[in-house]
Amino acid sequence: MLLTTGIVAMLAGLKFALGLIIGSVTAVIMYRRRITIARTARASLAAAVVFLLISGAAGWAGAHAAFENGKRVDTSPSGEDLRFRNAIANNETLLCVIGNIAFAALANVGTRDRSLEPS
Repeated sequence: MLLTTGIVAMLAGLKFALGLIIGSVTAVIMYRRRITIARTARASLAAAVVFLLISGAAGWAGAHAAFENGKRVDTSPSGEDLRFRNAIANNETLLCVIGNIAFAALANVGTRDRSLEPS
């Protein structure tokens, strides 16, 4: 598939935006009443970056696949084992969403509530 730089930038922006949305929803669900703008921003930015990184890794894995009769094969013509790469390429969406939620959850682990601290 032929992709120009404009289309690649648009796709990366859409994936970044999707990561921001999933990260902010995860933060809102986790922190409910204790949610702040800083926590939401931290979780959504971490999740968006991870979404892009995992998507890039899955794209790399998909680009290095070997096909025979229109189907992915588990070994390349040179004898290289491609099962792990094929699994990554086939499950890109699942890996992106799980990684996104996990990093959004971990982004605020060390933070404290300022309202609960003794004065």
